[in-house]
Amino acid sequence: MNKLKKATLYVKGMHCPSCDILIQDKFKEVNNIKKVTANYRTQEAEVCYVGNLDKTKLNQKINEFGYTLTDKNRIVESAEPLSKRLSDAGIIAILLFIAYFFAQEFKVLPDFNITSSLTLTSVFILGLVASTSTCMATSGALFLSTIGKLNNREASMKQNIIPAISFNVGRVLSYGVFGFAFGFLGKTVASNFQLGSFLSLFVAVMMVLIGLDMLKLFSFSSLFSLSFTKGIFEKLEHRFIKSPKETSFFLGAITYLLPCGFTQAVTIYALGLANPVQSAIVLMVFALGTVPALIALGFASSFT
Repeated sequence: MNKLKKATLYVKGMHCPSCDILIQDKFKEVNNIKKVTANYRTQEAEVCYVGNLDKTKLNQKINEFGYTLTDKNRIVESAEPLSKRLSDAGIIAILLFIAYFFAQEFKVLPDFNITSSLTLTSVFILGLVASTSTCMATSGALFLSTIGKLNNREASMKQNIIPAISFNVGRVLSYGVFGFAFGFLGKTVASNFQLGSFLSLFVAVMMVLIGLDMLKLFSFSSLFSLSFTKGIFEKLEHRFIKSPKETSFFLGAITYLLPCGFTQAVTIYALGLANPVQSAIVLMVFALGTVPALIALGFASSFT
């Protein structure tokens, strides 16, 4: 019986928790690799294998997705210094403030009152923004690697687009279910335990931490591990990915479990509403905001 060996590989290009999932999936396609644990923050992948480790083959598996096996020194050199991350965050904040100022001047956006709840229009716009960034990197990547592969030019547009619609319907409904659950949890905490003020403070602190994490100024996972939901996602993904056409609805549904800063922020906001119905509607509207970009992927993959 071959002895199980362990090696730590350094993967350049990893930038979010979804990279962990992709790297693990691609490495596991190599027959003699038994277990893979990836960490995007350290850009490492711990690999358990038997026989010989073919790094050239592993590189071929991940190169097309923008990752490269490298040595530790290059990983350290490529890490962004804190000063650069702070300056980037400052520039982004200034640009957003300028864009918001002009949007308000030209009445492009409705008035926002920070003392009141977000409007559904605001939540939908947030979904549109998310769909071009983190949601595209997470749900979009899952979509292209499963549903997108089903599309072919000889099939009709209807045959190609139905799985994409099913994927998005599953996504929207699952967000509603989770929204209802978190709203119910918030209501229970606020009413039964008389902790309404504590809940509001918790939501405010968590929103700040998530924002800092998205700007790479703070490691959210250092306080709260996301491995639990990631583990559930991986088990479900491996079950559904075998027949994506039949399971497109469920593939869309489990995208809620993918680590995404925008989704986490809206979920925390829904928790603070302490109203199951309102929370469900908020998360569903947010998910609807991500649909146009994902549907566009469905159309694009029909031709490319």
